[in-house]
Amino acid sequence: MISFLRNVNGTVNYNFSELDEFMDLLAENGLVPGFELMGSPSGYFTNFEDKVQVFEWRQLIFLTAKRYIEKYGLQHVSTWNFETWNEPDHHDFDNVSITVTGFQNYYDACSEGLKQASPHLKFGGPGDSCHSPPKSPICWGLLSHCYNGTNVFTGELGVRLDYIALHKKVIDQHLDFMHSDANPSMNYSLLSNDNAFMNYYPHYFTQRTLTARFQMNNTKPPHVQMVRKPVLTVMGLLALLDLVYVTYYMDNLVTNPFLEWQKAGSPDFPSIEDFRHIRDSEDPVVEEPVLFPKDGDMVLKVQLPVPSVLLVHICEPPRLPPGKVTGLHFLPLFRGQVALAWSDGHVGSRYVLISSYWRILFIIYVNVLHYFSFAFHKGR
Repeated sequence: MISFLRNVNGTVNYNFSELDEFMDLLAENGLVPGFELMGSPSGYFTNFEDKVQVFEWRQLIFLTAKRYIEKYGLQHVSTWNFETWNEPDHHDFDNVSITVTGFQNYYDACSEGLKQASPHLKFGGPGDSCHSPPKSPICWGLLSHCYNGTNVFTGELGVRLDYIALHKKVIDQHLDFMHSDANPSMNYSLLSNDNAFMNYYPHYFTQRTLTARFQMNNTKPPHVQMVRKPVLTVMGLLALLDLVYVTYYMDNLVTNPFLEWQKAGSPDFPSIEDFRHIRDSEDPVVEEPVLFPKDGDMVLKVQLPVPSVLLVHICEPPRLPPGKVTGLHFLPLFRGQVALAWSDGHVGSRYVLISSYWRILFIIYVNVLHYFSFAFHKGR
């Protein structure tokens, strides 16, 4: 997403326009990126054992970080997790020759480039599985380098590692769940690429994502519809983790968009009415606020099937009305359909209810899809 041009005098000009467009889209929707520092703009970088290229890489990282600090502010950019090249021991380096030593040089260049832009920026890695030695030499070499290696730029012993990023995709008891008879050395239980990245029928809900992505190719022009999976809704509930209590309940029968899609006949391209029913099952079932017992003791008896989630949200009624939501904007999806997004960063209260009224009101008139209903508070 970055290209470069070397001038006749030897200086380099980088073109950030495509990356700027993408970063602006994230910022407009309140999304914080995990920023992997990888790639070879215009095929320039070929070998990180070449000191000239290593210093040039540090300059690129500095310019990138400096650019977005100036654009969005240090307070925002300092929340980003900058990370190393994705899965370095897989050797998918965009035609860049990277050895164990070269990767350590690359790491030092990233670290120093970010630090030059601001010492408050976070940087970690190695972004791989770190299998037991002698496997994963780049991963283990990097961790050792951060502990007692020599920084190629400063000569200091050890290099900062703000967090450790690991890719662990299955638990031990599932390691032999799938096995290839044609190739006994291949264990596909580690990652089913044939399933994890599919976003076409019939894999809308089984792809490895937080939302089900429907590629609607039966319209002109084609468009995309997103349905929130239960796991993403649970993540939203965790944000409510004060003396009134509200219960939010989810299971695979009453709050399962996948089941609603199956009930509709598992269509390749769901109709507007199909999507309405599917989205009606996105949110948890909510029981209205109940007064907390005066003696301070509360007993709840529930039967929970497996799998299911029950969140009990205990909160003190707010003394002041909640603040307003901000950043309200529409994202066009298709004719007569838009997505509505907003921020609740200034609401200042976790005393919330899910408002079906507002969602239905928007759907009736413009068929709006909502991202989260959690911003609507009692009395609003």
